[in-house]
Amino acid sequence: MNPLMLWVAAAFAGGILLARSASPSLPATLALAGLALLLGAVLTRGRMPWPALGFSLAGFVAAGAVAWLLFPLRIPSHHIARLVEGGVIDETEPVRLEGWIASQPLLRAPSVRFDLQVTAAEGSDYSTSAQGKVRLWVSLNPGLARDDVPNPLELRYGDSIRAWVTLRRPRNFHNPGSFDYRRRMEQIDDLYLTASLRRGHHIEKVGSGRGNRWFRTATVVRKKLLDGINRLYAPWAAEGRWGAMLKALLLGDRTSLDRKMVEGFQKSGLYHLLVISGLHLGLLALIGHGILKLFRLSEAHRIPVVIGFLSLYCLLIDLRAPTLRALLMISVYLVGRLLLRQHSLLNAIGIAGLVLMLIRPSWLFETGFQLSFAAVLLIAGLVVPLLEVSTEPYRRGLNQLENVELDGRLAPRVAQMRLDLRAAVGWLGRQLGRPLQSLQVARSIVLWPLRGGFWVVNTVIFTAILQIGLLLPMVESFHRVSLVGIGLNAVAIPLLALILALGLPCSFLAITWPAGAEPMAELLAALLSLLSGLTEISGLPGWMAYRVPSPPMWVALGFGISWVAAGLAICLRRGVAFAGPVAAGFALLIAVSPFRADLAPDELEVTALDVGYGDAIFLSLPDRSTMLVDGGGIEGRGRSANRMDVGEEVVSRYLWSRRIRRIDVVALTAPREHHVGGLASVLKNFDVGEVWVGGSGSHPAYRTLLALAREREIPIRQCNAGERFDRGGVRIRVLWPQESESGEDGSLILRLEWKDTGVLLSSDIRGPVERRLLAGLESKPLEILKVARHGARVASGEEFLAHLRPSIALITAGGSRPYGLPSSDTLSRLRRMGAEIYRTDRDGAVTLRSNGDSLRVTTFRSRLSGRPRLFPVKPERPLRVRAAG
Repeated sequence: MNPLMLWVAAAFAGGILLARSASPSLPATLALAGLALLLGAVLTRGRMPWPALGFSLAGFVAAGAVAWLLFPLRIPSHHIARLVEGGVIDETEPVRLEGWIASQPLLRAPSVRFDLQVTAAEGSDYSTSAQGKVRLWVSLNPGLARDDVPNPLELRYGDSIRAWVTLRRPRNFHNPGSFDYRRRMEQIDDLYLTASLRRGHHIEKVGSGRGNRWFRTATVVRKKLLDGINRLYAPWAAEGRWGAMLKALLLGDRTSLDRKMVEGFQKSGLYHLLVISGLHLGLLALIGHGILKLFRLSEAHRIPVVIGFLSLYCLLIDLRAPTLRALLMISVYLVGRLLLRQHSLLNAIGIAGLVLMLIRPSWLFETGFQLSFAAVLLIAGLVVPLLEVSTEPYRRGLNQLENVELDGRLAPRVAQMRLDLRAAVGWLGRQLGRPLQSLQVARSIVLWPLRGGFWVVNTVIFTAILQIGLLLPMVESFHRVSLVGIGLNAVAIPLLALILALGLPCSFLAITWPAGAEPMAELLAALLSLLSGLTEISGLPGWMAYRVPSPPMWVALGFGISWVAAGLAICLRRGVAFAGPVAAGFALLIAVSPFRADLAPDELEVTALDVGYGDAIFLSLPDRSTMLVDGGGIEGRGRSANRMDVGEEVVSRYLWSRRIRRIDVVALTAPREHHVGGLASVLKNFDVGEVWVGGSGSHPAYRTLLALAREREIPIRQCNAGERFDRGGVRIRVLWPQESESGEDGSLILRLEWKDTGVLLSSDIRGPVERRLLAGLESKPLEILKVARHGARVASGEEFLAHLRPSIALITAGGSRPYGLPSSDTLSRLRRMGAEIYRTDRDGAVTLRSNGDSLRVTTFRSRLSGRPRLFPVKPERPLRVRAAG
């Protein structure tokens, strides 16, 4: 049987891709789908297989497009997102929401997060019924924000609540290379709005018992299991880290993992173990299948029991999208085996993909969906065929070695191996004496090492193909290459199987018979310690695990096509000698990334990145050397280890999108969170030439940055007013701080000049420092001014701006901190000076490029519309703006 359902799913996915890019007419596409499928059915009955196949696949392409076009219609008119868009609900004003909790509340200290299924909304002048989910964050008092209390508000799934909240759209960072969090939440999770509790208000619980009865029961059991794990491994004790790992590996609860542990799993290539998906369910299916086999149940009875067990397990861990995908694929595969269908694995992949895309077409664009299906396609299309032509015939040849009649049904080379092994067993038996027992012992001595060797070789082949075959999506998503993961996964996957086999019964014993769970908990702790040790291997050479930028498009396409060709070549046993090296060559290009950075020569580039409430400015100098001035901060409040690291998730992603691997200078203009918070990740991810700092500071992130620079032997330059540097043809002058200044007045102020282009990076200075700077500033028009303090009213005074006469003002503002920046007073002063104002909260990343004669301004928004702007550089008079089509 051919993997027909895989081709059908691929055609359906192609239709989704076409509809997403072309937006065809729904009636026409629906008619085309019906006509093509009807013609395919008619031609099939007329025994014209190839035309029938062509029309049928075309029909499924059109059907995929129809599914994508119908997908937005799932949102009714009274959905809360539509009410906000239509102006019924004003998101700038507080709104009282009523609804029920649709997810288990999670502690993200110092906040609790859950999804609220809204039923009604009320404002000062309206009251309306509503529908849809809102992700609600509730800040806790410091005394309640404890990691060992998973739900300090005592809220549960199904509770009905009422609360005054502030609504907002999900936060996106508008930079090239940034992850689209808003699209993911909207299309994957159906979350169009987030909310936070209004200050001075509290949640009013008005009922319970809403939602699905099975989910309510599952959340109760899940909470008891988490509490049981906390009793076995107290969170405040040293063994609490084993409890945090067990909760992640067994129940998908990663809230207790610290950032260091997560980074260890990422660097070692084992992070996928922390995400419950196909690997976990596959191992549990094997474990359950093996246990049931001991009870001599037939396969017809084992398969329904295994599917039922996996379904209950998925319900227990909240039935997330990765587990739903894995459950569907495994269930279809097992049912296919039960029906004795050939090639059922490939067809299981196709059926599962088709059903999931029918349910939610947007899943096609989710990283987890792509990784899941890429992994199973690699297993079915490459691993299994490769093992079948290499080690598997020999491994199976070890079975029933004494059965001579079996030799005739095997390949000659396998039969010859069996003859040689029987001779070896006979010789060894004679050496041992006592014929019957000696033959049994000799057979074990000869066969068990061989079985172990085949298992090791198969495991290495399995993990190597998966690691290399998933290289492109891993680099695109995480920018990591972990060659050490090939070997570590061969050890970690059997460890995970043991942890799952012991973890579930141990967790249930912890809530029913704690004393009986303690011996098993000690064994689990040893296994978890061994797994943790794999993620903490030190002294590895840098080439074993490192970060890389995104590859060019032609390399990505070549990688995908060559790996599909390699799979077909192995299945057909033709052209392997050509397809294999080509696929390996593209993988090597992605892993080595020998491509030149996307930097223009003979130009000065200044890019202000959108990092929310913070500063991060990238500069490319005319000789293609690079500078990064500040690195943003950490989004979120409090002490949570789960907050977003802007340096990792935003700044580094932008630099990787430009294929940048080295930063010649990292300059810190102020030792405060929203300047320094992201720079530690930048130093870890890139080759940094030197670090420039101004005044001293006591912020922990500042001390961490200096310690990390010393650890990596990166030179640290303490800059003071009056110093001058010449880098790449650009004259750099330090205007501040004075040697005696520190803290806020120790901000590092830099002026850059190239030909007739002047740039002033003013950090966070206020009026007093501005007035002291005036005496040393040339009275010369300035092309680019980075506005101080995110456009606050206390900065960029009238006299200061009149002296500089900036043509372009860059304001870095935005994020979740409600400071009302930039100030309307500052904006008015800039406009009176004739400055063109660009803001990262409104325009996204702002890039200015100067060739000495003109400035070209491109924003993230204008990149989408394709309309940059040109500014002629004429320092003798204010600049005029003209649009460039």
